Amino acid sequence: MVLRKAGSDAAMQTEGFSFVVEQLETGALVRVTGDVDIDTAPRLDKCLIELESHPLTLDLSRVTYMDSSAIAVLVKSLHRAARNETSFAIRGVQPEQQCLLEITGLFDLLNIDGD
Repeated sequence: MVLRKAGSDAAMQTEGFSFVVEQLETGALVRVTGDVDIDTAPRLDKCLIELESHPLTLDLSRVTYMDSSAIAVLVKSLHRAARNETSFAIRGVQPEQQCLLEITGLFDLLNIDGD
């Protein structure tokens, strides 16, 4: 079941960026597509804030670029999950993303599911 797709109205449209939220038995799955940067990260963060009370998995397999804004979203989501005593996992991590997560020290803190 798709709960939301970013870009559904003019205010949410950013060329090449979108996300879809699916409700699974284990919690919410957010599939992100495109660049997560200073322009798009706030939209993703808003979505993740709305889902913060649910177990959450973020699928990065279609993310083409991440900057420090994306890292900030991951850190905030990790803190919210700990505060709410729920889970936050990431899947579909690509080699470039893994390198970024390792450099920032997040790789060992995040629950990397799958890949």
